[in-house]
Amino acid sequence: MFYCTIAETVSPAIISLIINLIGVPNINPSFYGNIISIFVLIGYGGAIPFFYLAGKSYKKFNLANEG
Repeated sequence: MFYCTIAETVSPAIISLIINLIGVPNINPSFYGNIISIFVLIGYGGAIPFFYLAGKSYKKFNLANEG
């Protein structure tokens, strides 16, 4: 969740910078959705390994405390 939260916090600043550099409002406003989708994929894609590791740790913890 930490990685997702950091991505959510930093993304608006980076997105606005990219939008201003490219000039999206002048070209095609539908690019907003593409840019936001890319950043969402980056945020959740980067969190996948940590969710996997958390699941392995949780399973190990449960197996150790059975009984």
